[in-house]
Amino acid sequence: ELIDIMAIEDKVPMLLSLFHRGPQAVFFAVKFWVSLAHDWSALESAAFGVGMRFDSTIRNALRATLTVNSLGKQVLEQAQTSFPTEDPTHENVCIADFGRNPLCPHMVGLIRKLGATPPHQVAQVLDNFTVLMVIRDDITGEIQFCAPLLFAVS
Repeated sequence: ELIDIMAIEDKVPMLLSLFHRGPQAVFFAVKFWVSLAHDWSALESAAFGVGMRFDSTIRNALRATLTVNSLGKQVLEQAQTSFPTEDPTHENVCIADFGRNPLCPHMVGLIRKLGATPPHQVAQVLDNFTVLMVIRDDITGEIQFCAPLLFAVS
């Protein structure tokens, strides 16, 4: 479904300027629905991580940046560079594997706090929380992929 970027630009710093810089065809919005019907007691011993893989025709190094935003302000940023390798199963496709990395202590703390928060407050927190994922060609700086990640309670 198409959405108007103006509907989310106040939650995601830099989104509008990145969008105007383009190319606009590489922009996608992703919405995650969080279920509160979860056994939150297991959170203390849980491990949290994130992994990313990006397939493209780009052979240059790619830089992925994840920016965490709360109340429309940047809270933290994490960046990682990957050197694409050719996909042996697809011609002219390169795979940039950004690996599986543990979430930063700030994010783990947020998840654990949400587990102990009343549902109506969780919805308010998530409505004001976003992550911006940007993948760029590390040599040219051209944006290859950009997605604001939005969260809501299901």
